[in-house]
Amino acid sequence: GNVHADNDDEDETVGSSIETPTISTDERRFNLLRRQSSAVRGVINQLERWQEPEAKLDAKRNNNPSIHDILKFRKALAFLDDIQLFGYAFGDAQTRNKCVRSAMKVYKRLLRFTPEEDNVQFDVIGALTYDRDGNIDEKKVKQIVSLFRPDRNDEITMLAFIQSCDIVYKKVRFFRASLQNSATIDIVLSNLLDWFFFFVLGLTVMNVLGSDPWPLLVSLSTLVVSFAFAFGPSLAKYIEGILLIAMRRPYDIGDRITISGPEVVAKPMEGDTWLVEDITLTSTTLRYAGTNEVSSLNNFSISNSRIVNLGRSHRALLRLSIRFN
Repeated sequence: GNVHADNDDEDETVGSSIETPTISTDERRFNLLRRQSSAVRGVINQLERWQEPEAKLDAKRNNNPSIHDILKFRKALAFLDDIQLFGYAFGDAQTRNKCVRSAMKVYKRLLRFTPEEDNVQFDVIGALTYDRDGNIDEKKVKQIVSLFRPDRNDEITMLAFIQSCDIVYKKVRFFRASLQNSATIDIVLSNLLDWFFFFVLGLTVMNVLGSDPWPLLVSLSTLVVSFAFAFGPSLAKYIEGILLIAMRRPYDIGDRITISGPEVVAKPMEGDTWLVEDITLTSTTLRYAGTNEVSSLNNFSISNSRIVNLGRSHRALLRLSIRFN
C-alpha cells in the first residue's frame, strides 16, 4: 500500500525520495494549513498583546447599507424563525431539546463514513472546507477548527459535537432576542421623538394661523417649573438611564458582564459575572452566574459604574492563580 512520493522541497534538500502512505494533494494541503495555523498562533501568543485600531471614518462609510443589503438582511432574519434552523439535512432545531436530538442523529450519520472508528474523524467534517473547484478555503478551515475543537487524534466525540451545535444554537437565539429587543427600544424612542415633533408642529401651526403661542408656553412653563422641583432628581436619573441604553449601549441580550465602581479594577471570575436576559429603557434584567438568581436593576443605578462586557472583550487576558502544597 506504499508508493514512492514525488520530490518536494524537503525531498530536494535530502536528495532522495522516501516511501510514505498514499495521501492526496488536497489532504496534504489541508493538514499543512492546520499545522501552519497552529504554528502562527503559537508565535502570536508569545508576542505582546495588541489589537488593530479602528478607523472610524472608514467604519462610518461602511455603515451605510444599500436597499439591497437591507432586503438581504430581512430575508436572513426570516431563516432564524425557521423550524429547520441549520438546514433540512440537520433536522428540527426549533427548541434546544430538538436541536440536541437532531445533533445526535447527524453524529451517527457521520460515523457511517468511518464505521471502524468509535468517534467521528475531523477529516469527515473537514470536507466542508472544499469549494466547488475542489480547493481548500483556509478561512473555513480556521472556523471549523475553532468551532469543533478536535482532540490530538483529530477525533470529535459525540459530546463535543453536540456542545458545538448547542453553542451555535444559543448564539443564534441570543442574536434574535437582541434584535427584537433593540427594535422595541427604537420604537419607544421613536414615539418620544414623535411627541416632541408634534408639539413643535402644533406651535408652528398656531403661529401660522395668527394665534400667539407664547401665553400657552408661559402657562406650560409654570407647570414645568413646579414639576421640576417635585420630580427633578428622579427625572434626571430616569433620563440618565435612558441615555445609557439609547446612546452607549454597553451590552446586549446574551452578553456576560461584570459591574463595579469606576475606581475599582474589576477581576471577573466565572461566579462573579451576570448574564443579560432583558433590556428596557428603564431597567435591565440580569442572571447571576454564581447562584442562577435573577435580578432587575434600574439603568440609572449602573450608569456611572464600570461595566466590563466579556462578550466584547475578545482579546482580554485571564490570570489564574494555582497554589501548590
